Amino acid sequence: MAATMSVLMVLAFRQTSYWRDGETLWTHTIDCTATNALAENNLGIALGRQGQLDEAQRHFQRAIDVDPDYVKAYANLGVAYAKQGQIDAAIRELSHALRLDPRDAVEHYNLATLLAQQGHLDDARFHFQQALKYRPRYPEAQAGLETTLLRLGRPAEPPGGESPTQ
Repeated sequence: MAATMSVLMVLAFRQTSYWRDGETLWTHTIDCTATNALAENNLGIALGRQGQLDEAQRHFQRAIDVDPDYVKAYANLGVAYAKQGQIDAAIRELSHALRLDPRDAVEHYNLATLLAQQGHLDDARFHFQQALKYRPRYPEAQAGLETTLLRLGRPAEPPGGESPTQ
């Protein structure tokens, strides 16, 4: 009985060492599973938080390769590109995420912010409005919409679902 308990304690200690941080946990999970989109995405998040954006992007892309409909992997890849100043690539990935899930308020907001930075104000307005449509109490989106409307020289509008002018 004591020998069994000792073995179990050693195994438990070894297993808990994988839980010390997100990078270790998700790297171990990937090592144990051949194709795991969730683990790839979550490892990308952990690496991104550490500022390892190139490596994070690789894991977001692997998650997409495993599951081409993984909305959050596209969104996370877009955010990583944006953090590196690769705005066109960020817009492409966030747009893809929204094609898969057009009701994602956060990604509408993220895309709107980038479009506004690029001077695509009508498109930014549309995406700020969409963010507010799906999350009416979203102060960042409301502020972004108001700023965009000011830049367009228009009065404040209620949030809505108008189409962008493309």
